[in-house]
Amino acid sequence: MKIAIIGAGPAGIEAALAASKAGAQVTVFSRENVLPYARPMLPAVAFSNGDVTPYAIHPAEWYTEHGIDLRLDTPVTGLDVENRIVKTLDGEELFDAFVLAGGANPLKPIIPGLMASPSIYTLWSADDARRLNRHCRRGRLVAVIGGGILGVETALNAARARKKVILIEKSARLLESRLDKPASDAVRKVLEGKGVTVLTGTTVVSAAQIASKLCLRLENAEKTLDVDMVVLTVGAKANLSLAQSAGLAVDRGICVDETLQTSAPNVYAAGDCAQFGIGGHCCVASAVDQGRVAGYNAVAAVNDTEPIFCKIRTYPLHSSDPDLPIHAWGQTAERSINAKAVRIAANKKVAGTTRLKVVRSDGVVVGVQMVGTDFGFDALLPSD
Repeated sequence: MKIAIIGAGPAGIEAALAASKAGAQVTVFSRENVLPYARPMLPAVAFSNGDVTPYAIHPAEWYTEHGIDLRLDTPVTGLDVENRIVKTLDGEELFDAFVLAGGANPLKPIIPGLMASPSIYTLWSADDARRLNRHCRRGRLVAVIGGGILGVETALNAARARKKVILIEKSARLLESRLDKPASDAVRKVLEGKGVTVLTGTTVVSAAQIASKLCLRLENAEKTLDVDMVVLTVGAKANLSLAQSAGLAVDRGICVDETLQTSAPNVYAAGDCAQFGIGGHCCVASAVDQGRVAGYNAVAAVNDTEPIFCKIRTYPLHSSDPDLPIHAWGQTAERSINAKAVRIAANKKVAGTTRLKVVRSDGVVVGVQMVGTDFGFDALLPSD
């Protein structure tokens, strides 16, 4: 039995392991030329030495030990889901089932003059990190557009590399969808303490490359910001091109059911490319859980045995940056009906940090937020 895993992020690697344990001969197709790595480390990689090798999910021998044929630098160019054929530049190969785990692609906002500049960067792959690393050695002024977790971590790592950093977020505060105002204010305070200029409630409306500088015009601002480079961290969208060309049902992602099967039999999807539940893009933990289910069920489909089901759950957000640990789960007070944010009393172990819980009127905790510590975080989460 041969199972093809298309994509080598956390979902793809976990799917490969699950399928291998279930007795399948597994091939993983990766479009990247490096061992699968931990994507959350890309900001650190970009502003250090550009090398993702230390952050590999597993060493090369792990794949051999688990009977997984890992094919690097081998993008899949097409799928024939009816005949179960994978197409690459090397030719065509027949499989019994597929797991699509191609992840997502970074969003690039339509801003006049911005994308025409050679000084625009995304931070979504090892190639992105290497390219940014080469440029950042020459430039000092960095604008980060997008104040989510990737933007915050990128700004911190750029500041740590002694860059002058401006973080621009169109919402009223940083991490608005995950943190209430006190926690968000704590994040901003740490960033500003590291020398990062934080601009919220505004966005870039146009850009122009003048000599070596990129001039950014902000909404309702008279002066431009002249920077050496811009890093876009405004989100991502599911990678759907392969699924669409194969005729699979797609929406915001590849449509899957509770077993993670797509609209075609023996074809599964997991991770950022899959549309499962009501959430947005996966965190690492959810990608791993989905990959495990999809890999197992791909084998079950071929064997005509009972599938397992993927649970819909809310996963915590974790950022373990040494200068700014952030941990958040569940709802914010602003987004929850009839709930309020309550500070968790500090003690000597967590002095100087911010700890909140979001409590409904019936006493149920529906959210937890901590900045600068994770002390007591897990204890407040609901048992699974």
